[in-house]
Amino acid sequence: MRAFYSVREFRAELKSRGVDVTEKAIRHYIERGRLKAQKDVLRPSRWLIPSSELDRVTPLARQAS
Repeated sequence: MRAFYSVREFRAELKSRGVDVTEKAIRHYIERGRLKAQKDVLRPSRWLIPSSELDRVTPLARQAS
């Protein structure tokens, strides 16, 4: 398991767990504060999402669908 995921990697992990969501939706959730993330120091245009968010979000997303 990784410490942080990019938006694209986070989406791929969610999809492998049966949750289908777009990259745009993930970025929207980050901007709204529904997902915790931080900017990459070396590439400030990219978000880094902690792996703990993957474990927190997966059960909630399954309930919603």
